[in-house]
Amino acid sequence: MDVPCWCRQSYRTTCYWYIELNPVRAVMVANPADCRWLSYRCNAEGNPSIIVTAHDLFLAISPNAGERRRRYRELFCAESNDDEIKEIRSATTFSMPLGSERFKSDVEAMLGRTIEQPHRGRPESGMRA
Repeated sequence: MDVPCWCRQSYRTTCYWYIELNPVRAVMVANPADCRWLSYRCNAEGNPSIIVTAHDLFLAISPNAGERRRRYRELFCAESNDDEIKEIRSATTFSMPLGSERFKSDVEAMLGRTIEQPHRGRPESGMRA
């Protein structure tokens, strides 16, 4: 199943998806609903919580609560996208911003410097064999 188009609208949504599925990928639980420390139970199943507040992207899915929960569950039926997972892991490993090229350009402008991922290892020498 492809990831529903509404969830591709934001890197934030992709990050929420990544976080909710982390315990599943780590084989700690079979389903995100099985992990009591995730917001999945509240967002996908409507279970009330005193510590979870619905975020704006979740609320924007649909004005109807039942439809919103159904569409949220659809997100977790999709096959994982290895490229997105690698991109998130790389961004977190190197403390780099995650987002579109425009977003990254805006961050660079605010910081007054480039934010490219640093190259690892020794610099190349000018001499070649």
